Amino acid sequence: MKNLRMQQEMTDRGRLEIRVNTRIQARPVSGARVTVSYTGDPQNVIEELITDGDGRTETLDLATPPLEYSLEPNVNQQLGILILVRLGMHHRM
Repeated sequence: MKNLRMQQEMTDRGRLEIRVNTRIQARPVSGARVTVSYTGDPQNVIEELITDGDGRTETLDLATPPLEYSLEPNVNQQLGILILVRLGMHHRM
């Protein structure tokens, strides 16, 4: 029920691109598996992506809370995105 309510409230759209870099020297990590879900429903995966040679995923188009929420100072409506990055055995951050 919570997921249905969240989907009904998410009437606008936003874009998300993820970049995965090493901690040392900020080198791009290719082949990283990236899982994206909303924090309110982390078991419901929105998308699973693999980073390219530049360490980037494709750009996702995601549902967001209405723009009006961010224009009203007293309304606290956040969009929580959970991003999980898994690396293969040959990658070291």
